[in-house]
Amino acid sequence: MAADLQGRPLEPKAARKLLLRQLRKARACLGARPGDEQIHSARKHIKKARALLRMLEPSLGRRTWRRGEAALRAAARPLSAVRDAKIMTDTFEQLLKSRARVLLKGRRRLAASLARHHRETRAAVVRERGGLAAACRSLRRATRTLDAPLNGGRRALLRSPGKLYRAGRRELLRNQCEPAVDTLHAWRKCSKYLYHQLEVLATHCPPETSRLARAFHALSDDLGEDHDLALLRAHVALHPESLPDPEEREDLVRLIEEARLERQQRVFRSAAQLYARRPRDFRAVLENGCRRAPVPAP
Repeated sequence: MAADLQGRPLEPKAARKLLLRQLRKARACLGARPGDEQIHSARKHIKKARALLRMLEPSLGRRTWRRGEAALRAAARPLSAVRDAKIMTDTFEQLLKSRARVLLKGRRRLAASLARHHRETRAAVVRERGGLAAACRSLRRATRTLDAPLNGGRRALLRSPGKLYRAGRRELLRNQCEPAVDTLHAWRKCSKYLYHQLEVLATHCPPETSRLARAFHALSDDLGEDHDLALLRAHVALHPESLPDPEEREDLVRLIEEARLERQQRVFRSAAQLYARRPRDFRAVLENGCRRAPVPAP
């Protein structure tokens, strides 16, 4: 995504142009009969667009930002349902590979149940009025909404990365005390949005910004794997018939929690270094780099 702004001044208009490009790509992915890969790609484009929209909030104004954010959130909702259903199948396979010593007699039954849930979820999203057609309408609505006057300059774009860094730091402290599925997921969203924003800013800031983008990307991936494992556990609890043997369900829950603990320990180790910088110092790095970006020609 950063390559799209290579050599251009970092201004709100350039950021909005990139945002609208992400929306066009998302709509293209949701053309006739999209498969899992197309739906997943559309969802990623929407996530990048939402990260850019956060950067543009001071330039667009609170009211326009809220309308655009609501439209993008509505567009992503049905796509997330398909992604969550698909990722549980992949997560279950990876979990058993990483714990090869454990044998679950009902593994095929559970795998079949997860695959069926994925097919039914995707079919419902494609078929229902609130599915893909509604997502496309929401993307068009967001495009119209964001065609609005912009205010402010480069510094306005740096408020959101600073806020996300500060929020992520708070989530780190909260989860160190008492990690929970909801708070870990909230932390993941902070790190994911910040990664996408740093990816854009890396073109205009010192090399350290690219390193930070990669680090926050890795952090969001680890937190995402934890969330995927939590989704799998919740599905098995909600559908005990998919793994009828109570002892096997207990064994699976134990495997899931072991894997989650490993990821959380890795997350906390890396995050302690990643969030060691004070929020004002973090923003100063971005501001100094932005200040050295080329000035637009008159």
